[in-house]
Amino acid sequence: MRKIILLSLLVFSLCFLTLKLFAGVKAVDGFMPITPDTAHFLELGYILPAISCNLSPDGRFVQTYYGIYEIETGQQVFSDGVDWSNRNFSQDGKMLLRTEGVYDTTTLELIFAFPSLGEIFHFAFSEDSSLLAVGGYGVFETATWQKRFDIPDGWFMKFSPDNRWLVIRSEVYDVQTGEVVFQFSEGFTLEFSPDSTMMATSRQVFDTGTWQERFHISGDSEFSPDGRLIVILRDGVHDTATGDYSAVQAEYSEYKDYAFSPDGKLIAFGVEDHRVKRTDTGETLFYFDGNPPIFSSDSRLLATPSGIYGVQSGGLLLDLPFYTGPPDSQIEFSSDNTILALTPSSWFKGGKFCALYGIRGAPWPYRSGSVRIRPNRIYPVYATTSDRNWLRIDDERWIAMSDVEEIISLPRGIPVETRGNGTDENISPAS
Repeated sequence: MRKIILLSLLVFSLCFLTLKLFAGVKAVDGFMPITPDTAHFLELGYILPAISCNLSPDGRFVQTYYGIYEIETGQQVFSDGVDWSNRNFSQDGKMLLRTEGVYDTTTLELIFAFPSLGEIFHFAFSEDSSLLAVGGYGVFETATWQKRFDIPDGWFMKFSPDNRWLVIRSEVYDVQTGEVVFQFSEGFTLEFSPDSTMMATSRQVFDTGTWQERFHISGDSEFSPDGRLIVILRDGVHDTATGDYSAVQAEYSEYKDYAFSPDGKLIAFGVEDHRVKRTDTGETLFYFDGNPPIFSSDSRLLATPSGIYGVQSGGLLLDLPFYTGPPDSQIEFSSDNTILALTPSSWFKGGKFCALYGIRGAPWPYRSGSVRIRPNRIYPVYATTSDRNWLRIDDERWIAMSDVEEIISLPRGIPVETRGNGTDENISPAS
């Protein structure tokens, strides 16, 4: 009897601790927020074929080269008619642009149809989602779908955060009047400061109040969230007030893989640096592994394809199995911190795919997995035979379980199929 009482107390204590851990944490669409306290519960839900992988701003969908999928179910909702080089979602996640028009992401119904324009390659939503610019057609108000003015086509389009300016290639338009107010030497990239007071091309930083040059730069750039700093590719970190180098500099990096924390207090330098620094003093806080780095939207976590770190502690919270070679991997938190999307480097000979991680309070409705054959070869697993001796790694190819060096994730729920006339992948040591 005494043992039963002690066992009951132990179970009660574990339940109490679990409830305390998740107290105040609200599940969104069945997913729990990823925090320093919950990161160790994170699991690989499923893998999608992908060359690139972009989450919708509200975290409900993922856009890959092969289509748009609903994260909750893993089901494909659109297979074509989108520009895979861009995010086709509005900033609030409520609209999706396809070739034929704009869809409501809640109902998946067409809410605004374009005339026969052919394929739409160049477009931009404003940051508050109230405006849509479609190259060669016009600027529209998304509340009424009234056209404000016509615009030419251009390979680059971007609204300023305050919706005052629209840049098309090398021209700046006044969004209210549709008039061109400024022209500049065309570059490859363009960024506005968060408060819209500065515009950086790949050659110059301009004051948007006067359109006078503030200082000269050379290379792609990005402003810090508070606008105090600007990172210039292969150059360094500059103070936007003076144009001079700031106290925050990388030690070995060419300023390719880096990330600002959303609160603007930290910057993580990847490539060879692998360190997080304060943006006010340049002090190094901790080191990490993997490229590229990314912060969660609440600035409490840092993630790379190798692991997740607590920003306050600087400690590794969870290992991720995707070691990086050349720094062309992609990693992204959803805006509500419930989903982590990872596209490993093309250095992996198993091919590119998108791995979706989350913490669910209920079983995943769809599962897939991944296995490692050798250190530089990782395959997604979309189905297994009933005896799990064979694993399907794409539409037709299968590999033998006996060739697997490490199981990264083969959870229950992966579809079971009969191996038909598909091709067996050659996993010999020389391959």
